[in-house]
Amino acid sequence: DGLDDDSLPTISRNFCCHSMIGEVGASIWGGIAGQRASSTRTEIAAVLMCMLQDMALHIASDSQAMIDKARILVAKASALNALEGCSSWSIRNPYGRPWAMQADGDLWKAFWNALLSRGPQTITFTKVKAHTTVDDVGKGIIT
Repeated sequence: DGLDDDSLPTISRNFCCHSMIGEVGASIWGGIAGQRASSTRTEIAAVLMCMLQDMALHIASDSQAMIDKARILVAKASALNALEGCSSWSIRNPYGRPWAMQADGDLWKAFWNALLSRGPQTITFTKVKAHTTVDDVGKGIIT
């Protein structure tokens, strides 16, 4: 075909376009690859970025859909860990359906692989109320 590897462009895929680390923590923003960017998809992407850190994580999110599936995957990975005599990880999709056939399956596949690599005991999830104000804190709606 006349093409060699050096003539082809190098293309990389990133979760975010911009990032900043400051006094209040890390921030990322920009577009996310995929057919559409739902709020659940952006929450999963944020969790994946956090999972790159070499520390235990407590993720607080207002996305019930993300938290529910993440907790199920954590429980399934924990059950794999609990098997006595288990000498190897099963990276098989715990849902039984191909990742590509699940909503946001590309990100959930990355989450599952990261979870198995870092260990399910290193991450917990808590649901928080969305869009709260300082007044809500004063009223005890959220702490």
